[in-house]
Amino acid sequence: MSGAYTVRVAFQADGSSSSSSSSSSSSSSSSSSSSGADDGDNCGAATYMDLNSQRSGDIADGYDIDYFRVWVPESGWLTAFSASQLDLVGYLKDSGCNTLVSDDNSGTDANFLIDRWVPPGTYFVAVKGART
Repeated sequence: MSGAYTVRVAFQADGSSSSSSSSSSSSSSSSSSSSGADDGDNCGAATYMDLNSQRSGDIADGYDIDYFRVWVPESGWLTAFSASQLDLVGYLKDSGCNTLVSDDNSGTDANFLIDRWVPPGTYFVAVKGART
């Protein structure tokens, strides 16, 4: 399996009136796109993403995993999700690259959707194709 995808990362600070993924995802205000280069293949080489942004990427094969790093300045809801024709799995990892949560198909079609309250810190979102 190979192909293009978009990953979006949204954040809503703690104390806001709503923490739903739909309101978080609609707050995306900036975007960036890849230059065709492969994004980082591990947490140490992760591509930086701003909160409330999106990035295009490519999964080269069933073993390719792309990593994105985000900095969360305060406690709140972090939402990460994909948009693609591919069946994607997403992982939210802590600053030590330990998996906090993963998701396969909670998003639209066969995309992942992760919505989790997090304290301030560095987090990684990993994206890979689901192997069948």
